[in-house]
Amino acid sequence: MLEIELEGMAPGVFVHTCVLVMIILTMSPSYQGLALDSVSSSSRNTSAENLLKQCYNSQFESSGSRFSEYMDGKPTRSLYLHRVWWSTRRAEFPISFFTQADLQRLRALQEQCKSLPGGTVVAAIWLPLGSTIGPRGNDAAADAEAAKLGPGLSARHIPTVKNATAILDNVFAQNEAASNTSCVLRLLLLYEIVFDEALGLLMPINTMRNAAMMATDSQLVAMVDVDLSANKDLAASVMRSPERVAEMILLAEKQHMAWIMPAFDVSPSVPPPMRNYVADEALAVSREEKSRLRDMWTKYRLIFPFAMERGYTRGHNATKYEEWFVSQSHYPVYYEEGYEPWFMASRFLVPFFDARFRGYYMNKLVAARNTLLLANMRVLPDVWIVHRPHELQVSNYGWLEAQKTLQKKHHTEKMVLDQAGGNEQFLRELTPALGHPLLSVCEPILYNGTSKSARDAFFERNIYFYKSAVSQMETRNYTPVADVAADNCRKVLPWWSRRAS
Repeated sequence: MLEIELEGMAPGVFVHTCVLVMIILTMSPSYQGLALDSVSSSSRNTSAENLLKQCYNSQFESSGSRFSEYMDGKPTRSLYLHRVWWSTRRAEFPISFFTQADLQRLRALQEQCKSLPGGTVVAAIWLPLGSTIGPRGNDAAADAEAAKLGPGLSARHIPTVKNATAILDNVFAQNEAASNTSCVLRLLLLYEIVFDEALGLLMPINTMRNAAMMATDSQLVAMVDVDLSANKDLAASVMRSPERVAEMILLAEKQHMAWIMPAFDVSPSVPPPMRNYVADEALAVSREEKSRLRDMWTKYRLIFPFAMERGYTRGHNATKYEEWFVSQSHYPVYYEEGYEPWFMASRFLVPFFDARFRGYYMNKLVAARNTLLLANMRVLPDVWIVHRPHELQVSNYGWLEAQKTLQKKHHTEKMVLDQAGGNEQFLRELTPALGHPLLSVCEPILYNGTSKSARDAFFERNIYFYKSAVSQMETRNYTPVADVAADNCRKVLPWWSRRAS
């Protein structure tokens, strides 16, 4: 066992030269992840795909997810890993972004992939399907085809699953053809059998993140939401420096370092047709010209530190943006309540994401708090990410709040999760797969003898999960509620076995 001593944590961190040399020598020009050491090269991709599917799907239950189980804090076991696309290309440096999305967000995924050429991006794609509980149809051949396609499926699911697979086939093929201009892509298509219509609007977001993380095999990983892209210098310069990468890996592993990536939003005042152009401009700024980013914020009001203009300053205030604009080296920051930055960390030190959460509310706060309270944090001076504008999701907190305000003005309006809101066309297209009309999700949820809307139940339950997690963290007694599928994979996948130092 090699013992390593670090002296101080100043910007010019001293690391024993021999240690850095040894780490640099182990890094080939074309980075090979741990999966390559664990699976023979001739069958690496097929083996990795099959190993992942086998460990994940061994825990699958086809009975369907129920809203009452979500309310009880029971993670879904009705997610089935239907297909894995694992690039034959080799990553050129040891960083993986992992993320989650649905079929609506594939364009954002492609943009994220383009922003990390040479690095790995793993995306878990969610496909909600209605439960097959009840009598099957009279078409025995169709039912047999569905059974071959995947467990828990019925004839009505066949077009949806095949269409989703074809779409991802195309996305993956395009990315493979892009070669040096895009990331090394791994895609996971997971369908979930949902018994209650409301769950078809609430992605099991942390379960999807856990699934994506299981397909990473690099030393450094970062959970980065799909609508975020990395600045050009991350892949072009930072990760191309063996000395820099060696330092980042060493401190991440030995000092539990979390490398903070400052994040920016495009201002909603920018006309919609121009927003992606603004995002691209912010991403193209060189690290020597960070002052241009400050001008884009303070002078031209085109961008702003993430969520600041939307009123949630606590989320990223601790990053200390004013210091970052003038800093030429990484600097320390400290946890403040509500802090939820995106960061790189050692893959083996990133804990599971609490699988009780569904939808886009409170889940990232818990994950960041759990990790960063136990980590050292340093802000990278030459790396940043930019949020690409997108249409608000049905389960997005901001849209839910907007609908809540709308209902106060117009009492006859139905609420999101009670009715589809502004996504009627998309939900109509999902209706055949779900097996029942989502637009009629207006019946109240009955839980423990109390009737309430699914929207209110969603808010209350995620707040409860958040508060209970924080309470346990304060007594150092918190362990994220893991989904059994990812937990099983982490125990058995060869690239998740620690190698001797």
